[in-house]
Amino acid sequence: MKNRSMPAEPEKRLLCGATAWQRKPSVPQPIGLAIDGFLTKRKKHFQKAAAITERWRDLIPDEMQRHCTLAGLESGVLTIEVTPGPFLHKMQMMRSEILSQLRSRCPRSGLREIRIVPGRFNQENTRL
Repeated sequence: MKNRSMPAEPEKRLLCGATAWQRKPSVPQPIGLAIDGFLTKRKKHFQKAAAITERWRDLIPDEMQRHCTLAGLESGVLTIEVTPGPFLHKMQMMRSEILSQLRSRCPRSGLREIRIVPGRFNQENTRL
């Protein structure tokens, strides 16, 4: 049997670094600390989404709000779900105006684009 020697120090560091993502924490973290860490990491995203949501309510007429909802904000793209048919068409017609208004009212949001997708809603504006 051959005697295999331990890897040299630089090689050992590279190997440890390459597998670091696979390591799990050795001690379970209390739920409060885990939630606090998550919220701290996502704070800016939540602030941007909250600002857009507030301005959204001011911009969109009540009748339209019953047929659409903000579905997500990711990488500067705001996704809006709208009831198919005339409301979807109207929202597509309003897209550029909504985008320019949200950009001017929420300059730090980083909003680049609005994506409109069909969705289904009941009377309480919840997804079906």
